[in-house]
Amino acid sequence: MKLIRVAMPQVEQTILSSEKPVLMIYPGLLARYEQMDVLSRIRERVGRKGQMFTTELAVVSQH
Repeated sequence: MKLIRVAMPQVEQTILSSEKPVLMIYPGLLARYEQMDVLSRIRERVGRKGQMFTTELAVVSQH
């Protein structure tokens, strides 16, 4: 978990600084590593002036 806590700020910044739409897949990994708050922070910034334009979240499931 320590590695995740170290890496996530950079991952989040990379997503937020994108000038193109971002497709995020496998959100279950965020839950597994207790990082769901990242989605909340991204959601709050999408579409605001001077922030990223759009983000897509794909929930993929296999049966």
